[in-house]
Amino acid sequence: MSTTNTEQQIAVMQASLQGKTIEFRRRHWVGGKPQTWVVNSDPKWNWESFEYRVQSQPREFWVNVYPDGMQIAHNNRACADAEADHSRTECVHVREVSDQ
Repeated sequence: MSTTNTEQQIAVMQASLQGKTIEFRRRHWVGGKPQTWVVNSDPKWNWESFEYRVQSQPREFWVNVYPDGMQIAHNNRACADAEADHSRTECVHVREVSDQ
């Protein structure tokens, strides 16, 4: 096992200790296809048979839209509102959707 793999495994286990959601799937593909990731509420850490990862969180941001087509993104709604000028036509809330 490489040092990189060990570091990645430690990072996933530490995230589990911090209360983050862990997902797992079989390491070996079934029928030539990878397995889907499934939430594992009590991982047993069988690294030879399974892969583990921290469940990704969708990115989320707010975009101020202006009549001239300008769009300015902000990390939260309060910041978007504070930075907006009187010509803002709308504030769009964007949340990433994952295909996985």
